[in-house]
Amino acid sequence: MDKYLKYIAHLRRKEASLINFNIKTQTHRITPGHAEGKYTPENSVRCTLEDHILAHKIRWEVYGETGDLSAVSMMTGRVNSGGDNVVPVLGAYATHEVCKRNKTGFWDPQQQRLNALKGNTPEVRKKKGEGGSRGNQVIREKGVGVYAPGQAAKSGRASGMKRKGFNIEGLGKLKYSSEDRLSLSETFFDYYVTFGKTW
Repeated sequence: MDKYLKYIAHLRRKEASLINFNIKTQTHRITPGHAEGKYTPENSVRCTLEDHILAHKIRWEVYGETGDLSAVSMMTGRVNSGGDNVVPVLGAYATHEVCKRNKTGFWDPQQQRLNALKGNTPEVRKKKGEGGSRGNQVIREKGVGVYAPGQAAKSGRASGMKRKGFNIEGLGKLKYSSEDRLSLSETFFDYYVTFGKTW
């Protein structure tokens, strides 16, 4: 067993604890995409971003494939720029600005008209309806989303708070509006939906 496969065995032992402690992970393909590896259970292992970088670094040292070196470079750039998602997000914003300026893609008026026409045909409406029905059936069977235990009561309280506002001890009533909602954190809103008082 070479150094890379030993490291993969180490990651497999570590995988369960990452999932149990709800640590943010990525999926590393043991045989990477540049070597025709697929995302299958046998070819995948969950690991942290740092371990993912190290896996590709070790694989490059063992097998000398430049695709691994490229992966190391790209993922290290993400870490150094402040987070895993920073690079793709910044790239998406840059592309968005160029398309907006040049009136291409989403911003092309002709494309918008075509999209509106395509999305309003009986066939598309039927497919959307079927997709929604299937999705609703799945979440009902799994008991998640709106069908999660206690979710109906929570939704009712959230709706009440949207209409009547928050009763915050010592501060009085905080009126709820779509503008105010943007300034409230998810944690704050969830806390008052669960424990707060409506007026």
